[in-house]
Amino acid sequence: MFAEIMILVTFAVLVIFIVQPLFATHVEIHSDAEDDEMQTLQLRKEIIFRQIKEAEMEHDMGNLSDEDYKRTRLMLKEEASLIIDDIEQQGKS
Repeated sequence: MFAEIMILVTFAVLVIFIVQPLFATHVEIHSDAEDDEMQTLQLRKEIIFRQIKEAEMEHDMGNLSDEDYKRTRLMLKEEASLIIDDIEQQGKS
């Protein structure tokens, strides 16, 4: 049972990882390094928020256990927090 759940979770993560670039917003290329870094951070933030929503959806559908959902959500929220801090630091520069 545990192996089946882990296979399903692994499959879901792989599908999300593979399909994610198809839904990424188009980022224009600028020569300014600060703008590029800020856009990269914004894009990473959007991707992480999308991953949180997808994890919620997987959990609601029963494809992700409570424990896996909590662990995944916590990890993604921590990463989003770090990115938001980086964005704020870039804005102050």
